[in-house]
Amino acid sequence: MWLATSAEAEGVSGRFFVRRKEVPTAPHTTDPGRCERLWAESARLTSLPV
Repeated sequence: MWLATSAEAEGVSGRFFVRRKEVPTAPHTTDPGRCERLWAESARLTSLPV
């Protein structure tokens, strides 16, 4: 709730926070190949076009 309503975080996008502090993402969360596979599998499981 804090992140969605905080003036401190206004305009912040694509970042991760833990206990109101920005933290780096794990390398596997931004790996293009893994992201593509996740998208393709999610689309397949929900019958959406890839």
